[in-house]
Amino acid sequence: MATLHGNWLPDLQRFFVWGETWKKAEAAELPALQDDAMPSPAKQPYQLAQSALSEVFQKGEEFDLTWMQAQMSAKGEKAGAKGGKTLGKASEKAAKETSARKSKKADSWQSRTVVLPTKFGEAGLFPVLSTEDQALLDEADPDASTAVALHPWQVSGALLDPLVAIKLLSALPLGQSESNAFVGDDLRYWSHLSRWCLDLLARGKFVPVVSADKGGAIAIWQLLLDSALDQARLKEF
Repeated sequence: MATLHGNWLPDLQRFFVWGETWKKAEAAELPALQDDAMPSPAKQPYQLAQSALSEVFQKGEEFDLTWMQAQMSAKGEKAGAKGGKTLGKASEKAAKETSARKSKKADSWQSRTVVLPTKFGEAGLFPVLSTEDQALLDEADPDASTAVALHPWQVSGALLDPLVAIKLLSALPLGQSESNAFVGDDLRYWSHLSRWCLDLLARGKFVPVVSADKGGAIAIWQLLLDSALDQARLKEF
C-alpha cells in the first residue's frame, strides 16, 4: 500500500507532497565524500511517480480526495507568453525576471532533498519504509552488517499552494484505520496542526506585532496562546 508524506517548504512557501510504496529496488551506492562539493543524493527507490501519486487520492467511506488528482497534473504557466504589447528593455527585463520567478514557483512537480532513516549495509543504501516495523529495526543485527542512520535522498513530489494545502490537510482523516492507512505520520501531524491553527484563527487568538531591522519595519500576526488549554496543547502536541 502506498503512503503519503508531506512537509511545508519555507523557501517556496508551498506544501510538498510525495508518496512511497514497496517495490523491488537496487541498493544505492554510498557517495564518495569530496572536499570541493557535496555529493548529489541518490533517487529514493520507493517513491511514487506523478501518475501513481495521483491515484492514491481516491474516495473513501469517510472522505473524498478525488479532487486532488487535478492538482497532481497541474502545470505552471510558461514564462514569456507570445503576443501582447511591446515592452521597453527595462520593463521587458523586469517582466522576464518576475515571470521566471513565478514559473519556478508555479511548477507543481519538483524534486527535493529529504533526509530519511536509511539502512547501511554491505550491499549499499536502502531508505527505510515508513511502514516497516520500528521494533525490528531497533533489534541488533547478529552479523553487525546493517546499521540505520539518517541520510539524504532525492524525492519527487507535488507542490501545493497554501490554500490547496489547507483544504487537503483539513480533509484528511485524523483517526487510524485500514481505510486511511495511506496517510503517513508526518502528513497526519500537519493535518492536526492545520486544524488547530484554523481553530485559533476562528477564536481570534492572534495579535499584530511590529518589529524592526536594518531594512525597516516588519509587521506580522503572532499567535496568542493565553489559555491553559492552548498552552497544554502546544506542550503536548
